[in-house]
Amino acid sequence: MKRGFSLFLAILMLVSVFSPLGLGFEGNEIRFSTNVVEAAEDDAQSNEGTPKEEVNDASNEVTPKEVNNASDEVTPDMDNGTSSTDEEVKLTNDILTIGKDGTERNFTWYANTKEKGKFEFAKLNAEKDFKDATVLDATVIEKTNLQGYSSNQVTLDGLEPDTEYMYRFSNGDTVSEVKTFKTGGTGDFSFFAAGDPQIGSGGHLNGEDGWDKTLKLLPKLDSSASFLLSLGDQVQAGKDEEEYDAYINREGFNGLTLAPIIGNHDDRGNAHEEHFKVSNVQNEGKSNAGSNYYYVYNNTLFICLNSNNKDYGEHKVTIEKAIAENPNVKWRVVTFHHPPYTVARHALDKYITDMRSTLVPILKENKIDLVLNGHDHVYTRTHVMDGTKPIIEWENGEEGKAPSEYINPKGIIYVTTNSASGSKFYDIMQDKKFEYSAVKNQEKVPNISNVKVTDNSIEVTTYR
Repeated sequence: MKRGFSLFLAILMLVSVFSPLGLGFEGNEIRFSTNVVEAAEDDAQSNEGTPKEEVNDASNEVTPKEVNNASDEVTPDMDNGTSSTDEEVKLTNDILTIGKDGTERNFTWYANTKEKGKFEFAKLNAEKDFKDATVLDATVIEKTNLQGYSSNQVTLDGLEPDTEYMYRFSNGDTVSEVKTFKTGGTGDFSFFAAGDPQIGSGGHLNGEDGWDKTLKLLPKLDSSASFLLSLGDQVQAGKDEEEYDAYINREGFNGLTLAPIIGNHDDRGNAHEEHFKVSNVQNEGKSNAGSNYYYVYNNTLFICLNSNNKDYGEHKVTIEKAIAENPNVKWRVVTFHHPPYTVARHALDKYITDMRSTLVPILKENKIDLVLNGHDHVYTRTHVMDGTKPIIEWENGEEGKAPSEYINPKGIIYVTTNSASGSKFYDIMQDKKFEYSAVKNQEKVPNISNVKVTDNSIEVTTYR
């Protein structure tokens, strides 16, 4: 049977017309095409003309603030996770995250008390009656980066496919509103991939509005997407809880499952691990913010590496373990923050070129199909890569015109995603020839990628 990829680079102009460019693999084929998606003007993000070159081009190396800068509305004045007995208990920063497979989800919320929280979930009913609900006791991290708040985490298992669930969570007598989410089916599925929201880059909470608009756009682009893969640098400072609040507490996350990747800015503290619970956490790939993990969704294995850790021998252990435990999947997708192949600010950095000579051969050896990255705030899609060697192919022999389709690609395609919030962009290095690059794009508007997966194809459409 043929197996292939279809990847489409789509243009999300953040105006009323969204034109996608894409890359696709069918059977063992990769197809590219250009599409136009119409959206109501009120639902589109505004493009305020041509951005200046210097706007939002803050260096990735800026020293972060070392203080907790959470807003007074979120952070009460208390010490070490304790709450005075007469103070109202507040619940915040609730987020649903990916589990080990489609039958599982994880959930985290914060409360300004050490008291252990409870989580209830059940199949949705008209009365929103929880009498038959499963009740979970939270695991509590009492002292977190958010002063005065504890992190409550639970794992929901035994979830059935194509089923809508309702849930609520509580600490003491304070109970959340009832919320819902729906599981996907067991066959074809789709997900979104977002690069570098990096809330706070270039200014106080810069990117918050763009992130909010992108999240609200997702149901209009694909209402059945199973999860959102966020490819690192959720926030700028890593320890700034006001930035995490702006990232998490968004209407667009209602009902949406997040699959988080650790970026270099997230690694400036340990708050990332306190906010986002995931499954199959590994000893390999450890840094301040967490380590490697993996999950299977239907026919696809997702291996999530923490590329802040440069011990590629450790990453090899995780990759080989995940593959050995899941030998019957159709697709192998590896995701991590720093891109081996990019065309902007970080393309020639030593840690990037080192990654090409160390991690890329490991990916080839383990027959990975697709690699998704962020970090460089630009869109890049490679040719099919045979290890570090690009298999250069142009449509009708016209250089610069990437094929719309690859049949049975004999290698890996790497996609570097642009910022999903628009908080920062990097210019393409125009004076360099990157032979591995089949498509590169920088229009300085937020991007979001939609990935559709079947037994025979992967299709990636990036909207900008």
